[in-house]
Amino acid sequence: ALGVAPGAISPGSSYTIYNELYTATGKTYSLINTNSDFEASAAYKMALRFSISVVCAFNPVGFPGNFEVLEDGWDDFPVGAIVQVTAATANSITMLVYPGPLSPSGGNKKPIVVDVDPATGAASVKPQVYGDYGGENVTAKTSGSSNFVFSCVGTITLTLNHTGNRDYGSYRLRLKKI
Repeated sequence: ALGVAPGAISPGSSYTIYNELYTATGKTYSLINTNSDFEASAAYKMALRFSISVVCAFNPVGFPGNFEVLEDGWDDFPVGAIVQVTAATANSITMLVYPGPLSPSGGNKKPIVVDVDPATGAASVKPQVYGDYGGENVTAKTSGSSNFVFSCVGTITLTLNHTGNRDYGSYRLRLKKI
């Protein structure tokens, strides 16, 4: 489907696949020439694109260490900042991330435990308090389905939903081992 030899696909890579429909009369329909309302509306139940990730088994050996921030939608860290993964077991990692240096209050930091499926690298964070912002405890948990810890390439990609006195929303965090 990708036009790529299986051996050329690297573990930890992500791809987006788009559907195309070819009619007997030679017409082509795809995301490019379809009304954007079709994909955006849940009522249509259309899947015009799929995100896929090439998974790799999780190996905790040597995984703890310093990680560079590639993206932090929560905006506590600038791109290039360093965060720490402090521990790794056969099915989890522990990291010290939030609050970060750009947070408005820089309150107490608590470790976040990320559960990892050892066969696929799929990751999840159960609701847990990770720190306080101005005296308000803030909790994180994963949301969505594209949460991975790929030890084979040293990456962590999580979409975390942040809640405290209210729901602050979900933001992507991407880290790369250095």
